[in-house]
Amino acid sequence: MSRGALALGISRSQLYALIQRGEAPVRILAFGARKRVVTASLVRLLEAA
Repeated sequence: MSRGALALGISRSQLYALIQRGEAPVRILAFGARKRVVTASLVRLLEAA
């Protein structure tokens, strides 16, 4: 999550807040309590910017 947040230019806590509200700009996979940013969705977002 730290690297995903860094790539998005936001803090890790801001990314978690977006996830909680269902507003994350990238796809997130949840494995129990763990959450992971889907790299392909992050790359697509950054390429579109």
